Amino acid sequence: MTNRELFLQNWNNFLSELRGKLLATARTQELSLPLANLILSELACYWFSSSDVKGAWLNKYCNTHINEGQCISNILTNDLKFETKEETKIMSNSTKYLLSIAGAVIGFGLSTYFEASKTIKIIATLTPMLASFPVLNAYQEKQKISNQKRLIDDYISQLKKIETSICSIIKD
Repeated sequence: MTNRELFLQNWNNFLSELRGKLLATARTQELSLPLANLILSELACYWFSSSDVKGAWLNKYCNTHINEGQCISNILTNDLKFETKEETKIMSNSTKYLLSIAGAVIGFGLSTYFEASKTIKIIATLTPMLASFPVLNAYQEKQKISNQKRLIDDYISQLKKIETSICSIIKD
């Protein structure tokens, strides 16, 4: 295998580990930019550990190609960080509650318009509110999960320029 192929193999493994760690962290807590950068820097340390495959490759490359190896090390040390990405907005809790209340108001208004009995008015008021709240809650959670995955994909795609830079430096 050429050095470029070995680097790309190690790089893809690095990106897979990073994606997995980001996804696991996002399941337990909100994934902020500083936290994502902390995870990235934690995994980037393996590029400088001779006991890891990535570090062993970089060490060997630095010994055979001193200038290029130093340049790659500098990129991995200084440039390997995420930049700010805007998160997509999700439906707020107040919107969720207001939509449920709006359903109750519409139900009450319709039952009043059709001059329904008190029991029917109560049912017509509570049913839309109680039915819409779980649906809106599930929609809000689905939005949150989708946004986390999109954010992680954006973070991983930011590292493409690092990959391109290193590939352009590697000889043979």
